[in-house]
Amino acid sequence: MRSNRGFLTVIKKMPRPTFEPTPEQRVQVRTLAECGAPEDYIATKIGVAKNTLSKHFAAELEAGQQEAKLQVSTFILDSILGRGGITDERARATLAIFYAKTRMGWKETGIHLPGEAHPDTDTALEALTRRFDRLAARKGKTPPAASAGRD
Repeated sequence: MRSNRGFLTVIKKMPRPTFEPTPEQRVQVRTLAECGAPEDYIATKIGVAKNTLSKHFAAELEAGQQEAKLQVSTFILDSILGRGGITDERARATLAIFYAKTRMGWKETGIHLPGEAHPDTDTALEALTRRFDRLAARKGKTPPAASAGRD
């Protein structure tokens, strides 16, 4: 579109038409997000800019990512609990440790005093019981009869 203003001719650009996603594009975006495809790839695949993808397909991107997380979590839990998935016991134990660390906040810790060997479970339990008994004695309470003969 042109307009004449004296000696200067101004060319006005027409605005771009508003993007309207199709139902097929919405399904494609959700599927690609569920498979873990990066947003740059998804935008290129459907022929839009990344910011257009983020603006018009936010719900599909989020739903696809959440569905993928749900499927992986279900597989992990089913495997750990023996309801399918992985059947190898060692692999299931490793998966349970991974799940406990990443989803439950567990971490590997141990009490290692300088110059002492790593305590086994019985030794650690006895040491813990002695510590509780000492704490109870400080508070003026008598320790239980089962642990009175220790030390």
